[in-house]
Amino acid sequence: MADKKDPGDALKDLCDALVADVSLQPEYSKDGRVLRTFCNFGARKMAQAAGCLEFNGDINADDMNKVMVSNKTGKWEKVSGRTAVLYAIDGGLAFASATGASMKAAHGHIAVIRPEGMQKSLTLGHDVPIVANIGVGDPSAPLVDTDKGTKTRKNWDCKVSQAFPCKKYGEPSYFIWRNT
Repeated sequence: MADKKDPGDALKDLCDALVADVSLQPEYSKDGRVLRTFCNFGARKMAQAAGCLEFNGDINADDMNKVMVSNKTGKWEKVSGRTAVLYAIDGGLAFASATGASMKAAHGHIAVIRPEGMQKSLTLGHDVPIVANIGVGDPSAPLVDTDKGTKTRKNWDCKVSQAFPCKKYGEPSYFIWRNT
């Protein structure tokens, strides 16, 4: 009889697939300016894989934040970063999310919490979650040409303080989704 995969390991595999998904890589101009990112598409894919359909439709990261904050279905809970990590380690769906308004940006950002231990953020001086970041690509990865006439850079797993402008605007909010 085959062993059933640990839920945290299954979630880690989904996070790895999300970060590796070429269709979710950011678009950059030829001179290296960020043109377009796809964090909302990545969040939707992960939510759907977990059975959460609340991110379906043409909604952006700000709209996703509103869904979680409003909690109309009673399945979302705002939690600490540590609680979000522990929930993800058990295979549960968890996100880090910040609105465009909170970051003084044109739009918000959302990232899946990876099911692994927190790491020390030198920026913040305390441990933070690791996220499967779909957005601005890994700064250590090269910019490469795309078939769209733009450039791209790989998405990456990173500390939440690398995926969000925490030093300037504080940590994002953390949410878990309970499929009950």
